[in-house]
Amino acid sequence: MIASRALLGFGESLHWPMQSKFVKNWFPIDERGKANATRLIGLSVAPMVAMPLFTWIIPVMGWRGNFFFLAALGVIPFIMIRFFTADHPQLHRRINGAEKDYIEAALKAEREKERGIHDGDERDRGLL
Repeated sequence: MIASRALLGFGESLHWPMQSKFVKNWFPIDERGKANATRLIGLSVAPMVAMPLFTWIIPVMGWRGNFFFLAALGVIPFIMIRFFTADHPQLHRRINGAEKDYIEAALKAEREKERGIHDGDERDRGLL
């Protein structure tokens, strides 16, 4: 039981940094707030929907059936992530060209702005 809880904790610990990196790679800076808010709302709504559902399933299928139902349900996000996402827009096979150009242009502008800010900081400190 302790080992399974530790494994679950390890798996969940990867979620926050992975999502942050995904949002940074896919969303321009002015759209990241909406993307993160949507994700956080999902994290809040999911238990609100799941608890009544599981409470209904346990008397019907038993706790073991509930466990297997939840395990099967967990395969859906895996399939969606595995086959319908990519780390970067340029790696995605199904992205619309206009959308890809929009995302990449916004991310490029952000990188250039960050580079300019950092270069300016170094000039101000006499490093360049």
